[in-house]
Amino acid sequence: KGPTVAPLTCPASLTADIKIQEV
Repeated sequence: KGPTVAPLTCPASLTADIKIQEV
């Protein structure tokens, strides 16, 4: 999954993906 499609599908998944990628 990618942070570009995550927010479009589910905002929750985006936050988790972003946090994992940021950290």
